[in-house]
Amino acid sequence: MVNTQTWLTDSYENKKNETTAIRISKGTELEGVLEIKDYPQLKEIFLGGAKGITELKIINCPTVETLFVSDNQITKIEGLTDLSKLKKLSFGGNKLEEIDISKNTELEMLYFRDNPATLKFANGIKNLSKLISWDSYQTFPLTKILDQANEEELKEIAKELGLDGEGKSLDEIKQAIKDELDKNKENKEKLEQELPGLFGTDGKVDESKLGEIKDKAEKGNNYDDLVEKNPDLIVDGKIDQSKLNDLNDKGKKFDDLKNTMDAIGIDPNNAAEAKQKMAKLNNLELRIKELYGENYEERLDIQYQANIEINTIKN
Repeated sequence: MVNTQTWLTDSYENKKNETTAIRISKGTELEGVLEIKDYPQLKEIFLGGAKGITELKIINCPTVETLFVSDNQITKIEGLTDLSKLKKLSFGGNKLEEIDISKNTELEMLYFRDNPATLKFANGIKNLSKLISWDSYQTFPLTKILDQANEEELKEIAKELGLDGEGKSLDEIKQAIKDELDKNKENKEKLEQELPGLFGTDGKVDESKLGEIKDKAEKGNNYDDLVEKNPDLIVDGKIDQSKLNDLNDKGKKFDDLKNTMDAIGIDPNNAAEAKQKMAKLNNLELRIKELYGENYEERLDIQYQANIEINTIKN
């Protein structure tokens, strides 16, 4: 294993001012305490899998947004509360017993599996609504967080999740929060199955997929409406294609009829008026046949015929 501080000095000391990411190469193993200090442009720290880092100190690195230090031997992280822009934090597989992220209000992703069962979140978690993705919230970690939260924090968490905590006991509020997060997780899994790639690596919805979501939602609504109005379409839990084809044919004929009625000013929603005008059209057709015979359409000028129909209906 390589000494952590020696590795950092050799790799980044001469380019502190322009360094935006600190990361270890695949297969590199580090050991000991690591201090990362005075990196004004640093945004990302990737030290996951280094195996032997025992303590991490981050000093005067105000722009850090991502910190991945999973699978090490870390017992303490200093300077975390100063990372006001931190959005992604992963420290699973370490030996932390307490961590304070109460001031990391921009956190969107949080991973902390496989730490001691005594792990404590000092001062609770603030702005829970910004946490898009976090692990194991069905078991120990979420329970631990909620158990450590006071009444005011619990009600604030419930409010951010759109839940009503007024008039409920603390246990009822905790259970409501757990149920809501479980439901959100289930919905997210369904969306991921329906639309692979919907969520990016940052846990956020890929905006390019939003149009597809809308299209699927509209199709789903149309399907439900179709089945509700035509229950005989469903045979053994599936749509009968032959019946659907018949329905499509009827739909096309209806559209053609409606277009014709619109063209000559017949309102299909006004039955009395439609009946009266259709009767006039039938009488008109009989009169034309008397004058021009059964093959009148071939002999009668189309434009002249249209004018006669329109004038007759108006009268």
